[in-house]
Amino acid sequence: MNRVRVTSLIAFRRSVSSAQTHATRSWRGVGGFTLVELLIVVAVMLILIVMTVQAVDFAFTQERLKAGARQVQSALEGARDRAIFAGKINPQARVGIRFLTDETDPRQITSMIYVGVNVGVPAKPWDRGQIRLERIDNNGDGVADLVVDINNDGILESAVKIVRGDAGTAWYALKERGLLGLFEDRNLNGVLDSGEDQNGNGLLDIDAARIEIPKDSGVWYPVLTHRLTAVNQVLELATPFQESTTTLDNEVIAFQGTGPSTYRLELQPRVLPESQPILLPETVCIDLDGSLVPSSWRPAPGSPQNARYSSRMDILFSPRGVVTGSAAAMGLVHLYVAERKDVQKTVDLLARPPVNSNSAGPLLPGQNQFREDLNENGTLDAGEDFNGNGVLDEASPLGQQAIISIFTLTGKVSSYPVDATDVLINATGLSGSDGYADRPFRSSYVGEVTNQ
Repeated sequence: MNRVRVTSLIAFRRSVSSAQTHATRSWRGVGGFTLVELLIVVAVMLILIVMTVQAVDFAFTQERLKAGARQVQSALEGARDRAIFAGKINPQARVGIRFLTDETDPRQITSMIYVGVNVGVPAKPWDRGQIRLERIDNNGDGVADLVVDINNDGILESAVKIVRGDAGTAWYALKERGLLGLFEDRNLNGVLDSGEDQNGNGLLDIDAARIEIPKDSGVWYPVLTHRLTAVNQVLELATPFQESTTTLDNEVIAFQGTGPSTYRLELQPRVLPESQPILLPETVCIDLDGSLVPSSWRPAPGSPQNARYSSRMDILFSPRGVVTGSAAAMGLVHLYVAERKDVQKTVDLLARPPVNSNSAGPLLPGQNQFREDLNENGTLDAGEDFNGNGVLDEASPLGQQAIISIFTLTGKVSSYPVDATDVLINATGLSGSDGYADRPFRSSYVGEVTNQ
């Protein structure tokens, strides 16, 4: 009996030992990763991560620019809606958007804010005090000067252009607050002539207040403020007073006895109460050099590349929903929305002027890229070294871009793609490529809407 138990115990131990040996051998037979295999796996994972990050970043960049374009369009449409609503309370109301440039680059608009005139109650045009109309007498000799060729016959005549206010008008206080604006084109020739730059900014400012004489007559005149001082409440009309006078042409005072004594001043836009700046996405801006905007916004011809644009770049809407002010005469205003890195790249690589001398329109890079090899022959030919470094630079692709077009006669605001076709030399109109888009705003004229 004991012998059987001992035999069974020995057999059991042998079976357990055999099982353990088999398990050990099986475990030792399982292969692991070598160092080379691990390095290959890590490299593949890194490549996939980089590709994913680049794809996501590209998608985000696209969305940021589209979001920026939508912001600009929505802000303008919102201003138009506000103007229509404000007109129900005050028919003289105007509401719009003021574009604000970047602190480090005056060519880039990076934010906007709502502005308005005569918005709300009891806001109304300024009509305090009384006025007297006079002819210009620059030397103070009591005889009206011959200053205007009214009939375009080469003969100068006197002109009723001086509006003298009493102490109650308080116009100088308005000027100090920036509410009268500036109308510097005294020669009415569209050029900043010597002695016209009142604020020294190098711009021809023509966004001044308007004055209605007499009040409620419906006849408005742009106002010059260069004669206005703290002791002399004197404004000058940009164009002569239209009504007949009761005195001789050489007399300074235009009316003896009764004459127009009432007026209304339409003041410059102010930031609306509780309005906050609307910031564009960090990598997106409106490129002013590439936009088609009123000439009064731009630096004077011949200014350096970093010259500042006007501080009053306003798009204002009337209660009828149409654009008013200096932008109204444009017919179409095109705002070029682009990535900020491309705006700087344009200056660095192309060193382009802000305006095309042939068509008076902006110059934008053609074929959606910055390139110097216009002849596509692999050599740096004459006229291709845009940045003057003596090297044929490789083509650099453009990022996302869009055009916001404002139709001033209707107030419509739409977004369009840039037409980057480059098959003409802009300076001559002849066939060939010059690196610049031929008609960058073509889509807005034919109605091709971008996918925003």
